[in-house]
Parts: sequence; C-alpha cells; structure tokens
Amino acid sequence: MKPEVKSDFPPFLSLFNPLSGNKDKPIDVKEGETITILEELHPPETEKINSWLIGKVQLDNGEIRTLGLNMSSYFTISKVYGEDTKDWIGKDLVFCGFKKLGKGHGYLWQAL
Repeated sequence: MKPEVKSDFPPFLSLFNPLSGNKDKPIDVKEGETITILEELHPPETEKINSWLIGKVQLDNGEIRTLGLNMSSYFTISKVYGEDTKDWIGKDLVFCGFKKLGKGHGYLWQAL
C-alpha cells in the first residue's frame, strides 16, 4: 500500500494542457484570467513536485490554490515585480496559456 503524503498546501491549480488530450478536465484559470499571490513563492520540499517555485494564490472566485511556477515565468514576472517573491505578495498574475518555452512546453504567467 502506498503511504499517504501529507501536505500543508491547497490543491494545485488545474490548467488546460492541449497535449494531455483531456478536454473535459475542470479548469481553475483560463488564458487571460488573473490570480493574486498570497505568500512568498518558494522551492518545493519534495522532488515529486516538478515546479521551480510554489506558493498559495487566490482565484477570482475566492478559492485558494497552489501555483507551480516554472523558471521562464519567474524571469518574466521578476522583470516587473522584482526578483524577491516577497515583493509579489498581493500582486496579480495573468495566465498566458500553455506555450512553447525553450526546448519544451509549459504554462506561462506574466505580471499584470
């Protein structure tokens, strides 16, 4: 039996991935919509999470989710909000969709 993994963060954002083939999956944020950062983003504490940074965010409907942020999005956002993610708390990000990033694909976020 697989051990239960406890986490102290809410569920990750559910985002559309055209490569997954699952078009019926419920989506939390659509391209062009915004989220608000609630805490300083930080590296995940486990290698099982593939995001470069994670942190709590609030959706427009008030629900709290965990954002997994890749390096491309971090560098795009840091040009506007600064390198220290403490300075991002209370600021909004806009979801730019699933894009080609370098040699692969990923979700792109930008400062609003």
